[in-house]
Amino acid sequence: MDRSAGAEVEKFNAEWRKSCTVRECSVVAVDSFVQAHYLRKRPAIVLLCLMMMHGARPVGCVIYSAPPREADKRYGGKTWELARLYLLDEIPRNAESWLIAASVRWIKRHRREVACLVSYADPSVGHSGVIYRAANWRADGRTDDERKTARCDYFDARTGKGWAGVADPHIFTDQRSDSYGVNDWSEPASTVLAHGRHDNARATIADPRLPRVRREGSLGVTGWHSPSTTVVGKGAIHNGPWQVADPRIGHGSRGGNLGMTGWADPTHTVIGSASGYHGDNVADPRVPEIVGPPLDLDDKRPCYVVIRANDGTWHRPLTTLKLAVIQSFPAQVRGIWLTLPGNDAQRRSLIGNAVPPMAAEAIARTIKAALESAMQGGGFRLSAEDIWVSNDRQQVAA
Repeated sequence: MDRSAGAEVEKFNAEWRKSCTVRECSVVAVDSFVQAHYLRKRPAIVLLCLMMMHGARPVGCVIYSAPPREADKRYGGKTWELARLYLLDEIPRNAESWLIAASVRWIKRHRREVACLVSYADPSVGHSGVIYRAANWRADGRTDDERKTARCDYFDARTGKGWAGVADPHIFTDQRSDSYGVNDWSEPASTVLAHGRHDNARATIADPRLPRVRREGSLGVTGWHSPSTTVVGKGAIHNGPWQVADPRIGHGSRGGNLGMTGWADPTHTVIGSASGYHGDNVADPRVPEIVGPPLDLDDKRPCYVVIRANDGTWHRPLTTLKLAVIQSFPAQVRGIWLTLPGNDAQRRSLIGNAVPPMAAEAIARTIKAALESAMQGGGFRLSAEDIWVSNDRQQVAA
């Protein structure tokens, strides 16, 4: 949870509660809230996103994700973690507890298989779990006794199960003596340890005897007409000039690479490894409204950047969901946004390698028409529909 300091103009009273609702949404829909959160990123595995609406306006969100692997066993059933909670500064502060309680009610109605909810309050940023206790959650002590992780653990009081640990405040101290660094050539060596990691000791030395020039035949590029160097057993770049200046290679990018697709133009073929290099970028005229704190150029944390081109469009990559829709997958299933198995790379591979049902149907209809024409003695014909032929149209006799 993260809320910037701001003046409270009113309380989250009955009128506020009457005008606010929560609804399920995609993780993309709450990206602006995620970027305004102090962690600035989504959880690794998102299980549920709920957006808080004040009338028709989004004012916050709550995101549930997969907890640590042992959580189901420790809490005696299927467990979800409340991983992100964010509200706009203008919303009264006691609205957090209302949003948490509303999300729990939503899960009880729509996700009956979930037995327990757990969340972690981060004391390093001043969080103590007050809003969870206000929402009738019970404190379960401190987590990860073995790792001394400074996080508080809270869970839904329905199960009454959990485990305790200790938070070690010393994890924020400076590095211990004699760890990291480079030992000078003339200084005595540090204590020799059984495990020579860089964080255990200064295991690196500044040796003045090393030559300052690279050895003969290492690195570099071999000319097209020059003889190659000796082939050695390991083709590392420092073992020889394994690159060759080949004049036969063209300098243009292959078709469909890079570039930006116009909003009204057809997309490129969706492949299994979608990235900006493969032409899956679009010039979107719907430039989003940025919601969150103003940009602080001195802040070193990552931020969400929207590139607005000279033509006024938003240059952005196509999302995984949009690529799925292009491949004829349904955007929603029973009113819920489509979710495919695996991580994002696996989902994009599945989408790119799929045969779009609409394209398969068009191919089948064309083959059927060609076969019927041949069987009736009309000769074999090629389809002249715009989906297949964009210029000259012709019929080939058998």
